[in-house]
Amino acid sequence: LEGSNISHESRLLFERGLGRAMDHCIDAKQPAAALYLFDHSSGVFTTKDSTLTDRVKSFFGVATDNNSTNWKNFQREYTIDLKGLSLSDPVLAAIIKAYGKMGQTEKARSAFHHGTHHLDGLALMTQSANNTLEVLLEVDIDECIPFLDAMD
Repeated sequence: LEGSNISHESRLLFERGLGRAMDHCIDAKQPAAALYLFDHSSGVFTTKDSTLTDRVKSFFGVATDNNSTNWKNFQREYTIDLKGLSLSDPVLAAIIKAYGKMGQTEKARSAFHHGTHHLDGLALMTQSANNTLEVLLEVDIDECIPFLDAMD
């Protein structure tokens, strides 16, 4: 993160935990809660706190005001904007899986493309690619062929 003192390792650690928490929401048949959790934490990805501790406090609302979407205003049709974010595979995979469980195939496919457009190759995003394929397979096997062709 530009202008941040948070190390790359600390960010990956936070994202790994966030991805797991989102997966637990999805496994509990609450995919919208997983997307809300990501939306709520998106300030953590963009805020320029000095330490990981400050970010965790920001996430839980202990230290600062959080401008993320209020749960009451969070709608099923809400679309998460991934443009400008560089997410780790577990978080992006959870977003894709949540959209898939909500029956929003196009949003899942779009999340994959927006979440990986900045990469030279997809070798580090296998979980996200697999979740996208799984979502597409639930619709129709013919949906997977163009996706696989585009990955080559």
